[in-house]
Amino acid sequence: MKTTSVYSLMGLMCAGTRASGVAPIPSASPCSSIDHCISTTPLTPRFFTNYSSQRLQFRYGPFTIPPLDVSNGMVDYNFPIPPPCTDCLITYAQAGMEYPNGSYANANTSTWLHHAVISNLNRTDATCERAHEPVFASGNERSAADICVDGTEKAGYYIAEGDQFWFTAELMNALNAPQNVVVTFDWEYVPSPPSDFMGVIPVWLDVDGGCPAHGSEVPVPANQTAFQLGMDPPWTAPFEGDIVWIGSHLHDGGEALSIFRNMNIMCYSVAVYGEIPGYIDPMPPMNMSGVEGMDGMGMDVVHISSMGACEGGRVEVGDQWSVGAAYNFTAHPGMMEGGKPAPVMGISLMYVATTAKSKPWVLENYE
Repeated sequence: MKTTSVYSLMGLMCAGTRASGVAPIPSASPCSSIDHCISTTPLTPRFFTNYSSQRLQFRYGPFTIPPLDVSNGMVDYNFPIPPPCTDCLITYAQAGMEYPNGSYANANTSTWLHHAVISNLNRTDATCERAHEPVFASGNERSAADICVDGTEKAGYYIAEGDQFWFTAELMNALNAPQNVVVTFDWEYVPSPPSDFMGVIPVWLDVDGGCPAHGSEVPVPANQTAFQLGMDPPWTAPFEGDIVWIGSHLHDGGEALSIFRNMNIMCYSVAVYGEIPGYIDPMPPMNMSGVEGMDGMGMDVVHISSMGACEGGRVEVGDQWSVGAAYNFTAHPGMMEGGKPAPVMGISLMYVATTAKSKPWVLENYE
């Protein structure tokens, strides 16, 4: 295992360190030395091996998540990180979470990778000029960004020399004691990409608006258990290209996310619950001694374990794009926060391959 030093990138924020404009990691974090905050492990690449593709797992942390009675068991970590490569195309990415000993961490062990986002500080978000470009985003369902569509599309996110990445993770703990976790990222990429590969532009579509008014977390409508949220106004595309992959994200209680092109549904992403044990949260036994046959029984709560992805489609200049989220707390209970329904999300990240004819992976027609 190789440890990555990041002194050359503004200084990674760990306990006891600080830089201007960068949120510090809480001092309780066991990640107390810069050289031990990030480690990398080579993995076997799955796509484009004939182009000398590479695959790495990055481990960030360990980080401390406070107990449930402190900030509702929530903590945010924000700091700069080195990109996994330079002069390369990211073809596949996936986030995960584990304990420092390498064991799996999820809802069934009372920990949540609530959100994880990687942004490129050197580029501007296509849908919000005040934000940095999102490279990758994940909720606790941990869906992969399969930009190359299992190796069938010569497409990826181009990282130029000098690009700087920003790491954001919101972690949650459902226990009454702190827990330490490690956030992982699986990156696969093609170095020095040839000219027949296409660069992609990530397009963030959000029910909270092009420049999210609530940080993408929308308050639940009062006294409603079934409701829909929509993006207004829509995003108007300033460039053209082919859609290679679309990922979506909802919170528990969500049923589906619809992606609209000129008011017509072009992608319908359904939320699936409890597919594997990590998303089945065993509740403690309840005292139901007065109900025959129910004494000491518990109840399992299932959580979103995957969201349907979409492939293909086209973006034309002037297209109107938006998203709509459907929630039903009667069918699937939502999360609670401070005794009331927690805010919800409805997000889609769409990767659009540019159609530039000369060195498309440099994105000359966009930068």
